[in-house]
Amino acid sequence: MDNQISIADIILTSKARRIRRIPHKANWASQMGHPCLRYLVYERTKWDEKKMHNSTLQSIFDLGNDFEQIVLRELAEAGFQTIEQQRAFYWDKYEISGHIDAKIILGDRAIPIEIKSCSPYVFDSISDVSSIRYHKYDYLRGYLAQITLYMLLDGKDQAILLFKNKVSGLLKDIWVNLDYEFGESIIQKAEIINQHIKDGTLPDGMDYDSNQCDNCGYVHLCLPEVIGRGVDISSDEELMGMLARYWELKPIHKEYEDIDKQLKPILEGKEKLLCGEFYIDGKWIKRTDYDVPAEVREPYRTEKYYWRKQIRKAE
Repeated sequence: MDNQISIADIILTSKARRIRRIPHKANWASQMGHPCLRYLVYERTKWDEKKMHNSTLQSIFDLGNDFEQIVLRELAEAGFQTIEQQRAFYWDKYEISGHIDAKIILGDRAIPIEIKSCSPYVFDSISDVSSIRYHKYDYLRGYLAQITLYMLLDGKDQAILLFKNKVSGLLKDIWVNLDYEFGESIIQKAEIINQHIKDGTLPDGMDYDSNQCDNCGYVHLCLPEVIGRGVDISSDEELMGMLARYWELKPIHKEYEDIDKQLKPILEGKEKLLCGEFYIDGKWIKRTDYDVPAEVREPYRTEKYYWRKQIRKAE
């Protein structure tokens, strides 16, 4: 019909109108786990030059907010009382600000709680504080820094990170005891940021990491400084085409790896399985390993060189 419209496109356009730059007058607790000091300084000094995310990512952010409200409702339905939702905090000495999702009343205690939604893979990969602190995803490690700052700001020695699986809807609570040494390391980071802002200087950028740097809103400020040192220039059109295709497939490859990890425990031990249009067969493979003592291996140790490539997109 001629009068058909795309509702999905209209909604995405609506979401795009809500994307805006926000001045950072303080160090946000939610960002203090970020691995790059330069990024955190830029957030305070170059926020108006930040490249904004697209409406697709805005949809993900909105979904996270929706899940937060769902969890708060589920807590209430289960008989839990929550207070101080979105209470603001500010630590003047270290210029740290934030707002906590809520506090949950347990007996005579009001315990800070942060609600996070996540993929099934992430949900299955976390089980305790250690699994978060040393997780391969830096944003997960950042959750621990965030909740630690809230404990310090509110004078609490315990808090809860409450994760909701976006697919199954299941919840997992990780209880976090205040680690003063870890908290001190975050405060020291804030002091370094504040000193750079006071002096009008920039810290060194982190070692290039494609997952972090390629999606950074300040890559156009930081990356030219890196790629401009002794760079060769190629006009090979075939190479350009290969690189463009590589860049296009890169996020799909990551998604494939994540789903493959989710499928592994589900399909393990199933010799023959028909699921919809997909047929899966499997079998156990025997592998022989040799655990050789270090003192025996050492005389045979050799050093070899290999070339490691890192492909970045200079925009």
